Amino acid sequence: MRYSIVGATVEQVKSAGGSNIQAAKYSGIIFADLSEAQVQQLKRQGCAVSCLAKVTTDIIEPPVPVTGVPMYTPYQLSTAAGYESVRAMIVPPLHGEHFNLAIIDTGIRETHEHIAGRVVYSKNFTTSPTGDDFDHGTGVCDIALSIAPKANILDLKALNDRGEGTDEAVVMAIEGCIDLREQNSEFAPHVLNLSLGSPDDGNPDNVLR
Repeated sequence: MRYSIVGATVEQVKSAGGSNIQAAKYSGIIFADLSEAQVQQLKRQGCAVSCLAKVTTDIIEPPVPVTGVPMYTPYQLSTAAGYESVRAMIVPPLHGEHFNLAIIDTGIRETHEHIAGRVVYSKNFTTSPTGDDFDHGTGVCDIALSIAPKANILDLKALNDRGEGTDEAVVMAIEGCIDLREQNSEFAPHVLNLSLGSPDDGNPDNVLR
C-alpha cells in the first residue's frame, strides 16, 4: 500500500524496506510503498505515516441532464462584472502579459478556442494521457484567461480523466512549480491555481496542509 511519510529521511524509509520511493525535496515529504510492519517501524521512529488521500475536483452533478445552451461566455461575464473598468484605471491596462499562471488540475485541452497558443509548459503527474478528457482544468483555464487573456499558462496535470488523483501527485506538481522558480526558469509561475481538494481529516501532518 502507498503512504506519505513526514519526518523521515529517504535512508530511513529504505532501511524500513520501503519501495518505489519518491521524495519531495522542498517539503521533505516522502512517498513510498510500505507493508503494515514497515509502517509501524517508521511510526516507532517518530515519523508521521498516512495512507495516500484521494483528491478530487469536487464536481457536483446536476440532478437532471442539462439540455440548455450557455447564454454568456466567461469573457462576457467578466466584462459584466466590471473587470474591464478596473483595467482602464491602470496604465498600461493589465491583461496578464508576461505573467505565468500554473493550473494544477485535470490537464488542459489546448485546442479550446480561447486557450489555443496560451499554454507554454506542460507536465503530466498522472497515468492518464496528457490532455483533458474530464474538461475541468480546461474550464478553469478558460475562466483564468477571461480575466488575464494574455497570461502564459502552465498545464500541470495532477488529476486523471475521472477528475481524481492523490495528494502525492498534487504535492509533486507543487514541487515542480517551486523547482521552476529555483531554476530561475522563464516558465517560473507567479501564481498557482488549485481548484481541488479532499476532506479535512484534522491531521496536522496531512501533506496537503
